[in-house]
Amino acid sequence: MKELKLPVFTSLANTLDHAISLLGAGAYRSNGEVYVPLFIWKTQQFQSWYSNLKLAGNRLEKAKVLHHMKINNSQQVFSYILWSKIWIEAEKRYKENEFVFARTDISTILAYYRDNDEDIKIALIKEFRSPVNNSNGFVYELPGGSSFKPNVD
Repeated sequence: MKELKLPVFTSLANTLDHAISLLGAGAYRSNGEVYVPLFIWKTQQFQSWYSNLKLAGNRLEKAKVLHHMKINNSQQVFSYILWSKIWIEAEKRYKENEFVFARTDISTILAYYRDNDEDIKIALIKEFRSPVNNSNGFVYELPGGSSFKPNVD
């Protein structure tokens, strides 16, 4: 493991001590919550979604991370896709054929003005985006973006 620059331990106790030190404070979770990895659990986007799920009286029974993305090798999660099995209390049934796609929140501005003819002009940004599916490859969108520092950037 030296070529991979990974620590090597000679006892289970030392291995577990190291693993626990990497987790830090961790987070108490129970039932279906234990299926959500800590690095997803700690994100603002997960906590926002999950608190609303519980507020509606529903509960997470099971979850599996299908994909996640971190930007520029940082430890901050930009987005994730989470398959979930949810008990819907109001309907007394499970929902398990969907997934949650979450990313950092975005903020946009609708900049417009009314010209002399009373026509409304709207400012849009033309930008290449890989997933665009149109004949010119550009998206036309409102000015905006996201940040890892909510209420700061």
